[in-house]
Amino acid sequence: MGSKVPCTVLCAGIVLLILAYVRGDAGAGVFIIFPFLYGTGILAFAGVLLIILSFFLFAFSLPFEKERAEKKTGGILLIGPLPVIFASDSDMAKMLVSIALGMMLLMFVLLIFFLLA
Repeated sequence: MGSKVPCTVLCAGIVLLILAYVRGDAGAGVFIIFPFLYGTGILAFAGVLLIILSFFLFAFSLPFEKERAEKKTGGILLIGPLPVIFASDSDMAKMLVSIALGMMLLMFVLLIFFLLA
C-alpha cells in the first residue's frame, strides 16, 4: 500500500467533516479541555469513518525495519524551572542542554513580560 493512500483518506475524512459542518449536520465543542465533534448526517458519519480508517491504514502501511540503525534518544523534563535531561550519548545531551537553556530563557522572558503587563 502506498504512503499517499492514508494521507488521502485522512484528508477526505476532514473535508467531509467540514462539509457536514457547513451544511449544519455537524458541530464541535469543548468539554473541560477536551475538544469533540458531533454530527447527525451521513457526511459526518462518513468523515469520522474515513478518519478512523486512515489510522488503520497508517499503521499497516509503515515499512518493517530490515536494518537496525543506531538511534540517538534523549529528553528534557522540566520540573518547574529545573530541567532534568536524559540522553543516550554525550552529543545528544549537549544539544538537549542548549534546548533546555533556551526554554528556560524563554520562560523567564515571558514571566517578566507578563509581570510588567
